[in-house]
Amino acid sequence: MDGLGDEQPGAGCGGPVVALRPAGECRFDAVALGEVMLRLDPGEGRIRTARSFRAWEGGGEYNVARGLRRAFGYRTAIVTALADNEIGHLVEDLILTGGVDTSFLSWVPYDGVGRAVRNGLNFTERGFGARGAVGVSDRGHTAASQLQPEDVDRTGCSARWACGGCTPEASTPPCRTPPHRPPWPQCRPPGRTARWCPMT
Repeated sequence: MDGLGDEQPGAGCGGPVVALRPAGECRFDAVALGEVMLRLDPGEGRIRTARSFRAWEGGGEYNVARGLRRAFGYRTAIVTALADNEIGHLVEDLILTGGVDTSFLSWVPYDGVGRAVRNGLNFTERGFGARGAVGVSDRGHTAASQLQPEDVDRTGCSARWACGGCTPEASTPPCRTPPHRPPWPQCRPPGRTARWCPMT
């Protein structure tokens, strides 16, 4: 068992048995589809009074892919898009530092202002005691929200698992994958932000 599904999830507990492709047949153990934002952390302070921030990368689906890579050594990749500017290249560098493959990262030309396309920002304030955490996302018109299936070169995109979350539904116009040529399974059930599904 490699810990990523060979034990047949659901077996023995009344759930369905999932048949996964053998690891040797796949380039990746897991591929995630979603936006990767520049995460700005004020440390122990508050966003509204901060004068400095630490920069990280973050995004729901990406965080899982990065965790699988860093904690368990799985081969993971992200399908996303970034505006081709200094912030986009900073996010790319952070992704590469996390060990996630960027072969399916699409670069979108930047207009110098962000009128048509930009990179998402996420300000995240930690919670302490009775004070809850605060998150402020600034992600309108982002490159990832405009990603369409034809923008992704899926050559070599073979994986045992795929994950998609809110990015395809939040895109403008909504990302609709042609049923005859899906780049990844349509896995998001109602009410769930993300779900991992086996690729067949």
